[in-house]
Amino acid sequence: IDSNPIQYSDDKDARWTFKAGKYTYGYSSVVTTDANGLINKATTHPANDSEMTHFEENVKQAGNQKGVRVLYDKGAASQANSEALKAQKLRDGIMRKKPKGKQMSHW
Repeated sequence: IDSNPIQYSDDKDARWTFKAGKYTYGYSSVVTTDANGLINKATTHPANDSEMTHFEENVKQAGNQKGVRVLYDKGAASQANSEALKAQKLRDGIMRKKPKGKQMSHW
C-alpha cells in the first residue's frame, strides 16, 4: 500500500481515475489542432470521464471544413465514430488497432 497521504480538495467537478497503476484526482483535457499544429480548441472533463464519450462533440467543436481528414488515436477506433465522421462529411484518419495475434497490415 502506498503510504503517501491523499490530499483533500474542495473541487466538486474533479474526479478520481486509475491509470497506469496510479490513482489520479483531477481532470483530463482534449486538444484539437489544425494541420500546422496550432490549437483550435481545448476541452476539459473530469479525470474519470472517457474522452471517447465526447468524440463527436470534440470533432464538431474543432470546426473542420468538409473533406478534411480527422486524425485521432486508436482509442477512438469504432464503427460508430467512423460513421459520425462520414455524417459530417469528414475523412476518417482514426488509427486502427492491431488485431490480437496478427501482424499489422499495411494501409
